[in-house]
Amino acid sequence: MLILVRIRNAELESQIYFFNTKKLRCANRSLSYLTQTLTDNAQLNRFRSTKLLFYTEDARYRFFCKIRCESLRYVNNPI
Repeated sequence: MLILVRIRNAELESQIYFFNTKKLRCANRSLSYLTQTLTDNAQLNRFRSTKLLFYTEDARYRFFCKIRCESLRYVNNPI
């Protein structure tokens, strides 16, 4: 499963991350790692309204997360 992560923020719009996983369960672990990495990034922490979109090859799933108060959470939303 290929996951594309795009930061939806005027100042950070050009930052896009790609990573591969084989299963959704692995994707969840990878997303947890990625969200922790982004949360730990001081530059991103000041953009508390920043929204991230996670797109997968499997159209049944989209991942959304939002930075709030230096805490990043994501929700798995089946379409």
